Amino acid sequence: MVLALVGAQQQGPGHLFVVGGGSQSDSLVARFVELAGGRGRARIAVVPMASSEPAATGEEKVVQLREFGADAFVLLLTRAQAESASSARRLEGVTGIWFSGGDQARLAPLLTG
Repeated sequence: MVLALVGAQQQGPGHLFVVGGGSQSDSLVARFVELAGGRGRARIAVVPMASSEPAATGEEKVVQLREFGADAFVLLLTRAQAESASSARRLEGVTGIWFSGGDQARLAPLLTG
């Protein structure tokens, strides 16, 4: 399952965009970018740590998001990095967060607490 949060910079509630496993259609990814601010305005962090191949998975999604005009980047973190101020600053200005599919048990220990 993919979980994506969008509208982080707007006033009021944003959007929760829940996607099933497998590949995502272009129209689905285009809608996510639109909700995150649209072409040229969306800034999206891709968090792929649930994947068994996080670097490759993250980069693949970044390429797809950029095709729709988003400024996207991979955010790979260790537990120590997740607690650092510098990592938090990397999220400044982010308008969407894309959590990749995979085994969420890999991700939870890094971000909980």
